[in-house]
Amino acid sequence: AKVIEEEPVSNQARKFEIRFERAKFDKESFAMYQRYCKDIHEKEKEDEDGYTNFLCLQGLEVDRMESGGKVLQLGCYHMKYYVDGKFIAVGVVDLTPKCLSSVYFFYEPEYKYLSLGVVGAVKEIEYVQEMSQYFPEFKYYYLGFYIQDCQKMVYKGEYEPPELLCPHTYNWVTLDDELRKRVDK
Repeated sequence: AKVIEEEPVSNQARKFEIRFERAKFDKESFAMYQRYCKDIHEKEKEDEDGYTNFLCLQGLEVDRMESGGKVLQLGCYHMKYYVDGKFIAVGVVDLTPKCLSSVYFFYEPEYKYLSLGVVGAVKEIEYVQEMSQYFPEFKYYYLGFYIQDCQKMVYKGEYEPPELLCPHTYNWVTLDDELRKRVDK
């Protein structure tokens, strides 16, 4: 028998918080990642070394930019999501002078009903919009590889306006219905 998840009913206001931390291994995030992989993807995932290599290594130069009293930290970060002080999700992002690149997102499986992947994307977009007011070059949001025939990756084309980098010309092209048909071929 399959359990149908239902959203808990509550009229109580919740405190939502996101904390940026330099990407690094910590046991609490790793344990959440393992639960996420097992419950959401039905796969046992990496050990601590695999997790660290995938989501915690600093592959970018660490730097910072300042403008109008705001600071834009550059490098690899974990955006940690909390509701009423409870740690519920991690967005792994790379921050460069021009963009936020969304690397991976995972969450506590018990909160699946909240569509936290969508919440994470919206919060990342809002972050780019906010910071671009102070850092005009910081205006792009990258979702990474778009794989049209992979159910777990096709969602990336739903965020408007979707653009793909052409692997032949290295120009950005709009992902419209015509291009989707061409990709299918």
